Amino acid sequence: MRRFALLMCSLLLAVLSATTASAQQMDVIRGRVVGPDSMPVSGVAVKATSYSGNVSKSAKTDRNGRYSITYPNGEGDYWLEFRAIGYVAKRFEIKRVADEEILLADTRLASSIATLEQVTTTANAGRALVNRADPGGNVGGGDRTLSNTGLSPDQMGNLAAMAAAMPGIQLIPGL
Repeated sequence: MRRFALLMCSLLLAVLSATTASAQQMDVIRGRVVGPDSMPVSGVAVKATSYSGNVSKSAKTDRNGRYSITYPNGEGDYWLEFRAIGYVAKRFEIKRVADEEILLADTRLASSIATLEQVTTTANAGRALVNRADPGGNVGGGDRTLSNTGLSPDQMGNLAAMAAAMPGIQLIPGL
């Protein structure tokens, strides 16, 4: 009877250990990332975050656009994020259905490069340079030169007073 009890205990322990081993399921998330032209995109940063545990793991795609992330004791619900320079970032959720060991998450990234319309430019015709030795006008484009006429003798040589004598220019004292 003792042998029978010992045999039953060992059988019970074997069954219990088998059920706990099967409860520790490993989730493997695999996929392929392609661009808008259906060509594989390498170097994409893939980040998987478990839904309830908030545990994050990351990977990068290889030259064929493939990646793989494993979660020991996986829970089956994950958020996936895909980021690459020149592409719009993408995020979606993946869930395990039934007893899947491998979760497939293939995606297509859209280009974030803006294409501008065609621009046509034409050159201006050659223009004449300003003759700085011409006594008729000044470089500023005005026809009138500063002069001392119309100023009182005590303001002769005062540039601010001479400029204020010009039409359209006003002297503001203290500035």
